Amino acid sequence: MFLLTSQRGRFPLRDPIVRHFFTAEFGRYSKSFKQEVIAPIQNKIGQLLMTPVIRNILGQSTSKLDLRYAIDHHKIIIANLAKGQIGDDKANLLGSLLVAGIGHQASNASSVSAYFPIVFGRRFSA
Repeated sequence: MFLLTSQRGRFPLRDPIVRHFFTAEFGRYSKSFKQEVIAPIQNKIGQLLMTPVIRNILGQSTSKLDLRYAIDHHKIIIANLAKGQIGDDKANLLGSLLVAGIGHQASNASSVSAYFPIVFGRRFSA
C-alpha cells in the first residue's frame, strides 16, 4: 500500500515500465482521482489482510520459504490450503502465489530439469 499512498514508497522501483507508470501517469493524477483509484485496491487488500493467517504469511519482512533451495535440492513442498480454515478465495490466492513463485524460481534455474512436477492434491472425506 505504501507504493500507492506515498511517493517515497516508489523510489526503490527497479522495473522501468512500472517506474514510468508511477512517475509519468500516476503522478499526474489529481489527489481526489488518486484516492478514487486506490480505494478499491485498499478495500480488497484490507479484506484479505483481516484474516490473521494471511496477514502473518504475507506480512513477513523476509520469506521463511526458500523456493530456490527447495528446487535445487529436490525438496517437496506441502502447503495446507484448506478452504475451510482460510476461505475459498484466500486459499486460491495463496495457491496461485505459491505456484507463481515456484514457476518463477524454476524458470530462473539452469539446474532444473525439463520435467518439474507440481502435484495438486485434494483430500476428500466420505
